[in-house]
Amino acid sequence: MRDKDQYIDMALQAVVVVRPMPTRTDEYMKLTSPDVLEDKELLTADERFNIQRHAVMDLTITDQDSLKVGAESAVILQKMEKWFIAKRQEMVKQYKERVEAIEADFRLYLKPIAEMRAILNRKQAAYLDEQEEKARALREAQDKILREQEAVRQAAEDKKREEELKAAAAAHVDAPPVPLIMPEALMPALVVPVPEVPTNIVTISGSSSSRKVWQVEIVSVKEICKAVHDGFLPEHIVEIDQVALVAWRQAQEDAQRLTSCPGTRFFQERRMTNRG
Repeated sequence: MRDKDQYIDMALQAVVVVRPMPTRTDEYMKLTSPDVLEDKELLTADERFNIQRHAVMDLTITDQDSLKVGAESAVILQKMEKWFIAKRQEMVKQYKERVEAIEADFRLYLKPIAEMRAILNRKQAAYLDEQEEKARALREAQDKILREQEAVRQAAEDKKREEELKAAAAAHVDAPPVPLIMPEALMPALVVPVPEVPTNIVTISGSSSSRKVWQVEIVSVKEICKAVHDGFLPEHIVEIDQVALVAWRQAQEDAQRLTSCPGTRFFQERRMTNRG
C-alpha cells in the first residue's frame, strides 16, 4: 500500500500523464482494469486515473462499438471510485475513531456548559422582559394621568373665559379678570421615574448584552402561499421540495393517476446506472 501522504498529494495536486494513451481497446481495458489496481508494478493509480480521464474526454460515441467502450469505461470508473473510497476509508478509520473518542470526552463538558448558558440566558431574558413590561405599564399610567390633567385644565380655562365674557356683557365694560380656580385634579401629579431596562450588563469577568430580534411561527402554509401568489411576499420565501414533488409524480404514475400540478412541468431524463 502506498504511503498515506502520497494519496493525499494525489487528491490535492494535479497529476501528470506519465505514459501515452493506449491505441488499442484491449490494451486500454487491460491497463484500466480493476483487477490490476493493487498491482503497482503494472500501473500506478495516478497513471490509471489520468488514462481514464483522457479516455473519457476524448471519447465520441457514434455507433454501438463506441457506446460499448463508453459503457465499459463507466463501469471501470465506478470500480475505481469504489477502490479509492475503500482506501480513503481505510486511512480515515483510525483517525475517525480517535476523533470520536476526543469528541466524546469534550462533550462531557461542552454539552452541560451549553445547557447552563441557555438556562442563564432564559432567566436573564425573563427578568428583562418583566422589567420592560413594568416600565411600559408605568409609562402608560403616567401618560393617562397627564392626559386627564390636561383635559381638566382645558375645561377650567374654558369656564374662566366664559365667566369673563358674561361679566363684560353685563357691565358693558371690560370686566376684571376672573381668577382661574385650579381644581384639585390639576394638582401636580406624583411623577415616578420609569426605570431603565439595561441592555448591557458589565461584570468583572466580561459583559452580557441583550437585544430583541424578530422570530416567526408558521401558522398557515396555505396563507403564506396565498401571500406569495398575491405578491405580498417574494417567491423565495417558499422553498420547494423537488424530491417530494418527484416522489408525488411517481406515486401518481404508479397509481395510474396522471394528475397535473399547477406551477410545475414534469419531464423525464435518462440516467445511466453502472454495475460490474
